[in-house]
Amino acid sequence: MESQRTNTKVWKATVKSNFDVNKKGTLSVEVEGWANNPVDVVYVSPYYTNSQGGLIAVPGHGAEILIMGIENSDSYYYAGSIVDKKSTSNLDAGDPVPISGDKVLPEEASYSDNFTPEKLVVKTPKGHSLTMSDEWDKNKNNMHVNLKTKLGKSLMMHDGPEVGAILLKNEGGDGLTVGGMESSDYPTRGIMLQSKSDQLYQSAKGSIDIVVSNGGELNIENDSNGTNYLAPFFLNSGCINIASKYRDINITNKAFFDFVENRVVKPGRVMIHAGKGLQLECTEGEVIIHSAKKISIASEGDIDMQSATGNINLHAVLGDVNIKAGKNLNLEGTLMAQIHSEIIALNNAAAEGMWTPIPKSGALLVKPLPTTPALPATPSIIEPDANGDPYIPDPGI
Repeated sequence: MESQRTNTKVWKATVKSNFDVNKKGTLSVEVEGWANNPVDVVYVSPYYTNSQGGLIAVPGHGAEILIMGIENSDSYYYAGSIVDKKSTSNLDAGDPVPISGDKVLPEEASYSDNFTPEKLVVKTPKGHSLTMSDEWDKNKNNMHVNLKTKLGKSLMMHDGPEVGAILLKNEGGDGLTVGGMESSDYPTRGIMLQSKSDQLYQSAKGSIDIVVSNGGELNIENDSNGTNYLAPFFLNSGCINIASKYRDINITNKAFFDFVENRVVKPGRVMIHAGKGLQLECTEGEVIIHSAKKISIASEGDIDMQSATGNINLHAVLGDVNIKAGKNLNLEGTLMAQIHSEIIALNNAAAEGMWTPIPKSGALLVKPLPTTPALPATPSIIEPDANGDPYIPDPGI
């Protein structure tokens, strides 16, 4: 080691090791032609504040650097790294090796396609990188900031009009995309979340709200046929399941906009359409259907109503109960069939004024059905008249 020097000098050196037990940034380097190799070099940063923060990028084994000795000091300081072919290190072997071709810098390096430095790149020997690009010309706008890991996980913030978005992706391409104010590839000011596997949205202490405010529709669609799912789970693919573990499930339509009348109608409608079947089941408690107006039930086939252990009650408080059959009306009681009323009319007898008293029960009105006159048991002999024609008695006589 030289004694305290009286002027500043710079030497070219090769890093042999950056191992430092004290973690102070000390480098062990070798200077060609020196007899006292290796020598320790103090790392110098363009920004550093007393262990509170700074920019630290210590060169690795095999890197060619410049070291300097300053006036009135016997220490050596790191002055910078030399960028040329011999500066590229073989990290596995630990020795500097030349690279093929004319490219010296990594792919993300500062030079753009027009051979001018328009990027700022920070990259680790293992492959993690931070790229800030100002690359732009009349044919291309590649202005972006990209934080990327060795395996390909990245956060890209792109200002070019083609991309114009923020992309947070893993190495498989799954991730979040936020469209910017101008983009031809992604929805303007839109958000897309895509993944090949499961997604989980969980709130430990709050609520989860999905709100469309003065926009379009809120659509939930399962477009899966199970071809990408793992067996045996694909058997359950295609379903939409809504469950509440402890409380109610509420579906409410607060308002409906009538485009014909151009006004908001309150309340709105709840529409449920099923192509194959619609099943409502309550394992405990009641099923209640209530309407302020009319309830209509229609079927192209049968309508079955059954109570396993209770009654089936039809009750019209102020109106009639009307049952009409296109063919037959069948009423059957295993024990008894009862009809209770002040007046019981059969065959519209009440309109004809026919009635039969029923003790203690009012009246039973019966309209007899039309009958066909019976033929006589023995046909009468038809006698000829004065003219010799058969005599046919007048049926009214």
